Amino acid sequence: MIIMKIHESIVAQNVDGFGEVKFDYGTMRRVMNDILYESAEYARENVGNLLFHGNGHSDRMVKFIYDRHARHLDLIFVINGALIQRGDRHHIIDESDFRTFQRLHVDDRWGAFICKVIELMERAVVEAMLDGYLTEEDFFEPPVKYDFASKNESIIGTLRTLCAVSNSLKEAMENGGVNKRNMEIWMDEVVASVEALKEHYGYRILS
Repeated sequence: MIIMKIHESIVAQNVDGFGEVKFDYGTMRRVMNDILYESAEYARENVGNLLFHGNGHSDRMVKFIYDRHARHLDLIFVINGALIQRGDRHHIIDESDFRTFQRLHVDDRWGAFICKVIELMERAVVEAMLDGYLTEEDFFEPPVKYDFASKNESIIGTLRTLCAVSNSLKEAMENGGVNKRNMEIWMDEVVASVEALKEHYGYRILS
């Protein structure tokens, strides 16, 4: 029963590239071509992250490390902000998996890849529960209030603006408010930035 609940929770979530290095279909295709057709070399590369989010549960992130010598992807799972793998637990997508994906129609490859990721995530979650590194409560915990996965670049830009103009406004006020015209402009920028954050976060709660 718990395994089915884990599966249903994961498959109902949205899946998107996440962080500075986002994993997507183009990345998968490049890795697949390297593994199937290029010669092996001694190197490991972070090729990106996927984020499973929504469905009333906390975020589940997958980091992909491409081991060029072993010719596989290492999957690292972070559930509710915590790394759940310990010891010698390894979860990989190897050359045989990529050959299976390659035999599919091009439109079906990404879906098959995601299904494999979900299968490995389910296994990692069950192992972590059995090993005592993860509880059911942690896994099924409700999401954080705000959606930090959406419009990430836009939010960072807004926060930079807010920090810069707030600092300028604070220094001007500490100096007696001698440049009221600039202070008025800075205050308008502060208000606009706060309104932008309210629009993106305050009204974009995770579903």
